[in-house]
Amino acid sequence: DLCILRFCGGCWRWMLGMAAVPSFAMMVGVFGLKESPRWLAGKGRLEEARSNLESIRKTKDVDVEFKSILKSVEAEAQASKHQKKEEATLSDLLNNKIARGKLVTVVALQAFQQLAGINAIVYFTPLILREAGVSSLTSKLLPDPNAASMLSTIIAYSPKIPALILASKLMDKMGRKKLLTTFTPVMSASLVSLALVFRYLQPGSALRGGIAVASIMVYGVTFCLSLGPIPSILSSEVFPQKYRSIGMSTSIFAQWTFNALVTLYFPVVQSKIGTENCLWLFAGMCAASGVFSKFRVEETKGKSLEEIG
Repeated sequence: DLCILRFCGGCWRWMLGMAAVPSFAMMVGVFGLKESPRWLAGKGRLEEARSNLESIRKTKDVDVEFKSILKSVEAEAQASKHQKKEEATLSDLLNNKIARGKLVTVVALQAFQQLAGINAIVYFTPLILREAGVSSLTSKLLPDPNAASMLSTIIAYSPKIPALILASKLMDKMGRKKLLTTFTPVMSASLVSLALVFRYLQPGSALRGGIAVASIMVYGVTFCLSLGPIPSILSSEVFPQKYRSIGMSTSIFAQWTFNALVTLYFPVVQSKIGTENCLWLFAGMCAASGVFSKFRVEETKGKSLEEIG
């Protein structure tokens, strides 16, 4: 986008078209994904199922879990012989006390994910950084404030990719709950830092611009280690088998609903109360999500779906 803004006059068609490149890469990557052991077992492909399970767990010692999967698949097959298999509805889920409690937890996490401000800040980072005065950092290289804010945005979010790779490594070492309770307070602190920049440092100073970029960088990295991936991961894990499809669907629906609401109303709220106060609100939500995670999120690290559900 920076190159397009700098050399192509900001043509929006090129900006949209470039999104096809990572989309195509993701499409190619899908072909390398392995089927789940449970699905393979249900199709009678037991050797392949065990091999994939060993690959996922990175150990040959999967006898107990594999037997549990086979037992679960066999029970489902027996049940389907005696009665017509029907997908659970949202009403069924809400009428089940255990499943309902899990739904409240994952929907709340999806809400916190968006109310913590991630998409509002990502979508409007160039505007926030321009308001913070980052052009003072790149005045010699890029005198145009728009180009300077775009470059600063690239710098601020460049660590997110390695952070996601790190998250995939930490997920089964630290655990989902531990990652949430550890990094959401850091998200909150980074937004507090950004808010203080707007309150106390003079516009146009290099220090103001530098702290703003660093704060957004820390915020983006810690989001990737906590509220970014974990709500959707937990949504796929915590529900009993019968309610898993409808539970996860409802969770993702909630995520995109809150995404749309925050994106729609952030510019309105920002114009009413100012960028600084918006940042305080987002920081509060990050802190609240950490407290919520401590008391409501169950740890699923190292557990099979049968043990969790």
